[in-house]
Amino acid sequence: MTDDLVGELAWRSMELEALGEMPLDERISLLAWGRILQDLNEKDDAAYTLKFLLGNIAGFLGRESYKGDDADTALEVCGSIMALLGFHLDEVWEMYSPDTVYGEYIHEAASVFEDVSESDTQNSEQTLALLMNGGMLSEMSGIVEQNPDKMGALLPACERVEELRSLLLMVFDSADS
Repeated sequence: MTDDLVGELAWRSMELEALGEMPLDERISLLAWGRILQDLNEKDDAAYTLKFLLGNIAGFLGRESYKGDDADTALEVCGSIMALLGFHLDEVWEMYSPDTVYGEYIHEAASVFEDVSESDTQNSEQTLALLMNGGMLSEMSGIVEQNPDKMGALLPACERVEELRSLLLMVFDSADS
């Protein structure tokens, strides 16, 4: 028991040290992501998780600051992912919770730090969208691990999620310039 506790403390110390070396916006997004994961783990429902993550990525892309061809294409890819997973738009859209994800969670995480700029907050929101994208791939991977026969059905959606990541990076790069 004591060895387990010592090991946990050592691991947490290394984790905190690594967190301290990251840029502020990444620290904020990782704290917010941890909160999202905690909430999703309580649901313990793969379909709910995928809808939540996809809905919040799509909603984020729909903001005024992300208008343009790349954002439109990314939103089309979100629609394609919904269709490939067998989700209906209204199911996914009801999961969009900007006040919680991009409001409460980001601001709660940012409040831990001093001198957080609007740029730090915006960058952390972008990083959080990328983390949610990775969370979708992770969730689909978990489904395949439990049910290998679902690999064929999920592969096209996984490919589109990977495409979405590239588009997110292009959208954020355009918004930053």
